[in-house]
Amino acid sequence: SSYKKPISAFTIRHILKKVGLSARIPHYKPAMIEAHCQAHFKWAR
Repeated sequence: SSYKKPISAFTIRHILKKVGLSARIPHYKPAMIEAHCQAHFKWAR
């Protein structure tokens, strides 16, 4: 069906967020290599 009433962008974002959808791009996080893991554990001691 077609609605004649305008809907704000805020309303659309609110409803999408409510159902678990968001227009967010996740941050890139590089994987830890073995050397990074060992250095981290050594530092943590």
